[in-house]
Amino acid sequence: MRVYFYILSGIASASIGWSAGQFIISDLKWLERWPFLALFPCVAISLAIGMVATDIFLNNPTRPKRNLRSGWFPLTIAGGLGLLIGLGTGGITQVLLLPDVRDVIPIQDRFVRIIGWVLIGGAVGIAEGLTWRWRTVEAGDENRFWERLQTSAIASSLIALVAAIAFELLRQRLDGQLPEAFREWEDPVGFSFLGALLGFALSIATSPSYMVALRAGSGFEYTDMGNHGNNQPSQSNDKPKEPKIQKTLEPRLKFVSNDNIEKIEEGLSALHIFGMMGYCRL
Repeated sequence: MRVYFYILSGIASASIGWSAGQFIISDLKWLERWPFLALFPCVAISLAIGMVATDIFLNNPTRPKRNLRSGWFPLTIAGGLGLLIGLGTGGITQVLLLPDVRDVIPIQDRFVRIIGWVLIGGAVGIAEGLTWRWRTVEAGDENRFWERLQTSAIASSLIALVAAIAFELLRQRLDGQLPEAFREWEDPVGFSFLGALLGFALSIATSPSYMVALRAGSGFEYTDMGNHGNNQPSQSNDKPKEPKIQKTLEPRLKFVSNDNIEKIEEGLSALHIFGMMGYCRL
């Protein structure tokens, strides 16, 4: 389900960004001579905010109000990075398409579009990786933070390159075969395709980490698992035994591991934690 949410978020974000760019260019009549200065920043901002928002809400699905209160800062950072890199990308694209520049640098339009898509993908990856510092305490580990940032940026840039090349090949293959009316839909379809692949890449490259989840085994602060019936704390100074899943719950609770293990250890799934919690309540 995580992958599907990311893909849908990427498609929706890219579509919203393209629509906002068209509103600025066509309806407000701003930057008509420099359309990429409106289109690329809008798409980059929308995709960056969309990917960060998706990660925030998927990692805390039961706390939407808290996400809104604590998520405004990383979302603002993501939008700012999308704006800056989007403006730079749009400016580079617009300059490369100028007739005077084309006389000096003979570059084809499709290569200019590929460069633009890769820069947009990089912007989204940098925004996702950089704002991760404010989205989890796990980013307090400097090495882990830089690893996440590099993974996001590289994965987004590479998948944007793949998307751009694939779409340009498809455009070239269908050139002249589609009615003229469909040509105006090339850009929204292309950006939606880019958003879908970016969502897919980030859902895989930034898979959630449970290093800071509830800690099972001796990580729990309990005093004596033997007194769960009367809810009285143990007065013994003996070291408590490691918690185990109650035998009567075995038909409903199973370990992920296929090994015959009864002891709860750190790093296992939430089902193990629920099993121990159920044991504590009985």
